[in-house]
Amino acid sequence: MEFISGQLKCAEEASHQLASRCTCSIKIVYGLPCEHDLAHYRYYSIPIPLQSIDVHWRRLSMHVHGGNEEGARQNRTSHVIEILDGMDPHMREHMIDKFFDMADPSQNASTSGSRITQPTTTSRGRGRCGRRSVVRNPPIHDAYIEKLPVDLQRYISHTIDVQPDGHCGFRAIASLIGYSEEGWSQVRLELIEEIQQNKDLYDQLYPDRNLVANLLFSLNWFEPWAPEMYWMDSMPLGIVIASRYNLVLHTFGENIASCFTHLPLRSPPVPNQERREIAIAHVGNHFVQVFLHPHYSVPPIPTWWWQHSSYEAKGWATRYRTRVHLWYEVIGAPSGPGAEFGGNID
Repeated sequence: MEFISGQLKCAEEASHQLASRCTCSIKIVYGLPCEHDLAHYRYYSIPIPLQSIDVHWRRLSMHVHGGNEEGARQNRTSHVIEILDGMDPHMREHMIDKFFDMADPSQNASTSGSRITQPTTTSRGRGRCGRRSVVRNPPIHDAYIEKLPVDLQRYISHTIDVQPDGHCGFRAIASLIGYSEEGWSQVRLELIEEIQQNKDLYDQLYPDRNLVANLLFSLNWFEPWAPEMYWMDSMPLGIVIASRYNLVLHTFGENIASCFTHLPLRSPPVPNQERREIAIAHVGNHFVQVFLHPHYSVPPIPTWWWQHSSYEAKGWATRYRTRVHLWYEVIGAPSGPGAEFGGNID
């Protein structure tokens, strides 16, 4: 606590933009958030994420353990049963299988890092899955998947790269929504239009009142090669993309705390069979398209969506409530708002 307190004092003058690039010793050696990280969290008005603190410190207890451990254990068991009851049948069966895998790994090959769970169908399409949900290990040759959090990798089928020219975030989105990769300039134009037509809403949404102007500036670049100031900033633009194209966007990063689900702000949800779900990942300083297996765990929804989305739009989150909870249970990210908001990435 003294380490963090000292860094918090320095955070008042530190740059939040260096959070993802700094090599402060307190972060590298001790596994604690540095002044740049704390400036980053303060800038976006979010609590310190639990994942930013090394597991060594998270194991330390500030409470005196009494004799009530049995009651606490029963409460946790009841909570697990409630979670399982709330899942769809495919996901519930998968979670029960995972429990038996962990209890007795010799009975199931799915826990082996060198093998994959056998699917019940040979189809690689989007068709209906069999009785068991298929959760495969990622192909070992996919370098992008290997750089993402280990617990997330099992849910990823594959990635598709795009040209690294400073427009790669917009190229990935353009390809995923059907424009082809070369539609990146059209995506930039449409996101500018989305913000300008709903400027009052976005002015209220973002913690920094200058962020709307900064986003419009960064979007307004159509030359073949984009300097860093015009790269996509996935965190504030995620909700703009979801709202403009009326879809669900998952953004993943190399840190669990940088993974989010972005939903439309204004429109009511569309029927499940018409819903579009797309995903991109930030790997190094580059965006790639991500394709997920069915019944994947869903990363959390940013707090600002809950605060500023319309009453009609709230229904978008209903389908994902159980799978977001599963994210916390399986991936191990801290429940609630408080994750790293991504910086500029290309």
